Amino acid sequence: MSGNGQFSGFIYPDKMKGEEGQVVFLFKNSEGTELTWKKNLTLSPSASSQKGNKNEVVAENPQDTLEQYMQAIANQDATKLVELYGGSYQGLMNLFPETDPNDKQKLFEQYLKILPKISLNEILEQTEVSKNEYKFVITLKHEDGTLFQTREFDVITDEFTYTVKRVDGMLKLMELPPYQA
Repeated sequence: MSGNGQFSGFIYPDKMKGEEGQVVFLFKNSEGTELTWKKNLTLSPSASSQKGNKNEVVAENPQDTLEQYMQAIANQDATKLVELYGGSYQGLMNLFPETDPNDKQKLFEQYLKILPKISLNEILEQTEVSKNEYKFVITLKHEDGTLFQTREFDVITDEFTYTVKRVDGMLKLMELPPYQA
């Protein structure tokens, strides 16, 4: 689950790895009003299941991967960004040439210092390009709730496209967080 940064996971036996299904949450407020939340998912075939740490998210889903990545940006969590990022580090190495190019966490830590405080606002579109690649069009927001925008020459945009792709068996984001100088 996400939206306000809360995640839920569960530990499952090895024999369930790779299985597809649906998770259902039933919410009931103090007045008795009920809300049902359903989400299709695939249990990660590469999770370390019962021996894993409790913070490990065992459900593997492209949208969840995107949401975790955006939450890591909002939380300024360089460790999680390194875990979820599968694209090129060349741009970060160009920005921070004095940093060891093999120190991916340090590169992200430095990048996060120059990024505005942003978080996921809305997923506008999701497209399955192939079994192992998904495209998302999203909007982001500042801490005060206003829409995040970038400008390149005379073009202002508030929509950003992100690719979630299977890299070394794991779903990863291929684009860096957006930066506006």
